[in-house]
Formats: sequence, C-alpha cells, structure tokens
Amino acid sequence: MSTVEKTARWMEWASDWLNPILVKETRQALKSRQFVATFLLLLVASWFFSVFGLLLAGDAVEYGSAGQQFFMVFYVVLAIATLIIVPSGAFRSLQAERDQNTFELLSITALSPRQIVWGKLLSAFVQVLLYYSAISPFIAFTSLLQGFDLAHVAFVLVISMLASLVLSMTALMLSSLVRGSQGQALMSLAAFAGLVFGFFSLNAFILSAYFGMGSGEFWWGIASLLLVGTSYFALFEQITTSRLTFESGNRTTGIRLVCVIQFWLLWLTVFLYCWWESQTPPSNLILGLTGISIAHWSIVGLYAVTERNTLSRRIRRELPRTKLARLVWTPLLPGGSRGLLLLLLQLGALWLMAVGALTFWRTSGTTPAPLEFVTDLVTFSRSAWTRDVRTVTAMCSYPLFYLGIAAALARWGRSVSKEINHVHIRVFALLIFAAGVIGPYLVKMIFLRRWDYASKLDITNPFETVSTIRGGASGTLAIVVAATLAIVLLNVQALVRGAEEIVCDDTKQR
Repeated sequence: MSTVEKTARWMEWASDWLNPILVKETRQALKSRQFVATFLLLLVASWFFSVFGLLLAGDAVEYGSAGQQFFMVFYVVLAIATLIIVPSGAFRSLQAERDQNTFELLSITALSPRQIVWGKLLSAFVQVLLYYSAISPFIAFTSLLQGFDLAHVAFVLVISMLASLVLSMTALMLSSLVRGSQGQALMSLAAFAGLVFGFFSLNAFILSAYFGMGSGEFWWGIASLLLVGTSYFALFEQITTSRLTFESGNRTTGIRLVCVIQFWLLWLTVFLYCWWESQTPPSNLILGLTGISIAHWSIVGLYAVTERNTLSRRIRRELPRTKLARLVWTPLLPGGSRGLLLLLLQLGALWLMAVGALTFWRTSGTTPAPLEFVTDLVTFSRSAWTRDVRTVTAMCSYPLFYLGIAAALARWGRSVSKEINHVHIRVFALLIFAAGVIGPYLVKMIFLRRWDYASKLDITNPFETVSTIRGGASGTLAIVVAATLAIVLLNVQALVRGAEEIVCDDTKQR
C-alpha cells in the first residue's frame, strides 16, 4: 500500500472522529469560489510585491532593513484574508443555515448547539491555517533579508491569528442575533463595517507593537489584552450557543458566569499589577475601574432583570442536589428576580473593593483600623465618608435604582398582559433612564432658560449628580441612597421568592 493511500485512509478514519460541522463546513469552504479566489489573490499579491519590491529596493536589499518592509507588506496582505474575509465567511455560514432552512435539521440531530458553534469556528480556523501556509514561503523569503527579527515576526503572526479567532466568534454571535431577512441585511452591513474598522485598528496596534516590544509595561499590556480578548471570546461563544439553544434550555447561566468572571478579572489584574510594581492605586484609577464595572453591570443587568422567572422542567432537572449548592447557584440561574439578586451581590462586592482600595491600600500610615472605619461609616462620620467614598456609593446606587424599577415593571407588565415580553420591558426601561437624564435639562431650559444650572432636579441624572456629590454635596447622596433602598425593598419579596423557587424545588432529579 502506497503512502498516499495510507494517508487517505488515515484522514478518512480521523474525519469520523472530528466534529461533523467542521468536516461539512471545511469541505464547502474549500470548494467555494470565495476561498479559491482569496487564496489565489493572496499568492498573486505576495508574488507581485516580492518581485517589484526587490526591483524598487535596489541596494537596500543587501545593506538596508528591507526585511521589515517586506514583512509588513506580506502581513497586510495576510491580514486582509484572515481579519476580514474569514470572519465574513463565518458570518455567512451561520446566516446561510437560516436562509436555506437547514438549521432545523441540525437542531434535531445529536449535535449540541455548542458543537455547532465550535464546528463553524474551527472551520474558519482551518482556513486561517491555509492562508498562513500560503504566505509562509514569502515570510521565509524575508528571513533572508536584513532587518528580519524572528521574535517580532512570530509575535505579530500569533497575535493576528488569535485576533482572527476572536473576530470570527464575534461574527458568529452577530449572525445569531437576528432572524428576519431585513435584520440580517442590516446586520451584514454592520458586521462588515465592524470588520473593516477592526482590520485597521488591529493592524495599527500590531504593527506599532512590532517596534515597541521589550518593556515590562508592554508585556503587562499584552497580557491584559489577551485576558480581555479571551473573556469576550468566551462571552460571545456563550451568547451564540444560547441563541441556538431551545427555549426550554438554560440560556442564561453560562452568560452570567462569564460576566462575573470578567468583572473579577478586571479588578484582580489591576490589583496584581499594583502589587507587582509595589504601587498604591491612585483614586482616579479606582474611580475609573468603578465606572467601567458600573457600565458592565448596567448592560448585563438590563438583560438579567427583565427575564421571565419561570423555569422549565429541563432546567429544574439539572439543578444541584444539595440546598447549599442551589443557594450558591441561584443568582446564575434564569429569571429576572435572580438577575436582580446577582446585580445586588456584585455591586455590593464592587462597593466593598472600591472603598477598601480607596481607604486601606495606603502607605501613609494614617489609615484607620477596619473596625473603627466601619463604625465611622455606620455613624456617617465625615472621616469615613470622604469625597471618593461618597462618589463610589452614588455610582453603585444608580444601577440598582433604575434596574430595580425595570425588574418591578417586568413583573407588573407580565401580570397585566402575556403579550408584554422582555423586549418591551427593556425598551421601556431605556426610555425611563433617558427621561431621567434628559428631563431635568428640558425643565431647566423651559423654566430657567438655561440648562447648565445645578439644581435638585438633577437627582435623576446620574452623570450630573455624581459630579455634584464629588464636588462636596453630601445631602444629595442621602436622597440617592434612600431612593435606592426603597426600590430594593420593593423587590425584596420577589428576590426571596426567586431564591426559594430554586432552593426548595422538589422536581425529581434524573
């Protein structure tokens, strides 16, 4: 038996163990005109630049740093294929399943939604590897020229490959968000525009990093970007999987768990960097991290608190057996009341971390003892309620206030009519927030003829109120905290009922 026949048999045996979606998508992609045209254009463009580049370079090929210029040109050609063409193909592959009505056939097979998503992603990765193999002879050619640095080149190629995977997963997620033909057309335009923007942004960053390697801050920045990219890759994978999961399945837990990990990774990375560099985190950094975390949990909370509280029997059968494990798992399970509980716990942890970093992580030696500080907080002492602590408290209060209103509206709306769904509640919640921000400006423009005048009307505007509190207005904070506590108390019964529904569930485990 010849080597070719052995290789063919081995590959046939291996394909039986591979993801069926990967095999199907790879076969279709390699036979498509788009892949063949892109592959040939990549080879022709690389050959063209190598031949005419040598003619234009002249003596610089031997005495200059022509290796850098040639590599940059070849990299841009490769990046067009891997950062634009491949993610666009991943977007169309999932969209075509819905257009051709073949996704229903996939959903009734033994394949799970996660296997479908990973099959399409790995198919995009195979195409990336083929494009890399096509450009590799030209990269090898640049290694013979002056100015070629293997470490820099390897770094750029690896980062570009990882960026292509993240963009492909992002494209798959965007493709799963819409189903109608009009929505898909608009999403296609938005996805292509985003890929072009990502192409230029990533190229600018990667090529600038090509010349900036070496410093410790650079590698800390790269490590942070890798953490961010990995976390959002996992988040987009969970969102795509949830969109392909049956409505009776658990679409929520994976997304909430990733969002929690993202939040803690952000703070742990900053604290680790400050500890490593033996630095005290400045107050502006802590306030900036608090603002990023507030934006993160506001977006997550808008989706979490407006979900239906009902749990299917499929989800109930998958609950942990012990009550303690169920109690711990409760905030991550589907349901608006459990989403509000998750938001309350995470914002409480955010407040504790921010206040602790602002108060106890100091090297001046004047920091109060923890028990003394807690006593001062409870008694509203001025020594504990500094300007930074008041600012953090106001920033953590507003998401609970507005999202608590959204959770109460979701329960009330569904009790009034079954036609009201989560989309209606989210739009209405956004309108309430917009009215709270814009309303005071309109009132002041109508009655006071000026919009930049600070008044008590701004209490519903978190941006103006946080600035006012940071400027020294302590009475305004008391109103904000009191209003937030009132909204939380309004939802306490629903929070307890949502936890009891999980802990005391008696559905038989299978």
